[in-house]
Amino acid sequence: MGLAFTKGYASQAIAHLMRLHPDWSDEQVDGHIERAFILFEARSAIEWDLDLSMLLDAGYDVTT
Repeated sequence: MGLAFTKGYASQAIAHLMRLHPDWSDEQVDGHIERAFILFEARSAIEWDLDLSMLLDAGYDVTT
């Protein structure tokens, strides 16, 4: 949803979400989007480590 908003496709993304959940009200859709952005902000505040050992062990070349 964030990328859709950034790229100017918010209305299409919202329409798609509403098609997926036809029983949701406009308020429920808005609340879902708001909670998703809040969760994104919280997760973005964390410094994540990515464990690529499984790929390396399988012989894949991983560059950083």
